[in-house]
Amino acid sequence: MGQTYEKHKNENEFYKHAVFYSTDEVRDLLHESGFKNLEFVQTIFKNPSEINEIEEVKPGYGKGSFVVVKAENQVKGL
Repeated sequence: MGQTYEKHKNENEFYKHAVFYSTDEVRDLLHESGFKNLEFVQTIFKNPSEINEIEEVKPGYGKGSFVVVKAENQVKGL
């Protein structure tokens, strides 16, 4: 879905300033920034126009279009 938004972002006032990252890029940036114990969950497995009920949340990433990341900061006091 992010690739679609990226392709058409200049047509949308909200998205034209957005930067879209893959989950792997976000994972790498979090690791490089000192975060640990990353956990991923995902949802939105269909085209949004085809969704007519709440979709379940599944662990991991790679199949869902929306991913949430939980991470712990290794820096004390943060």
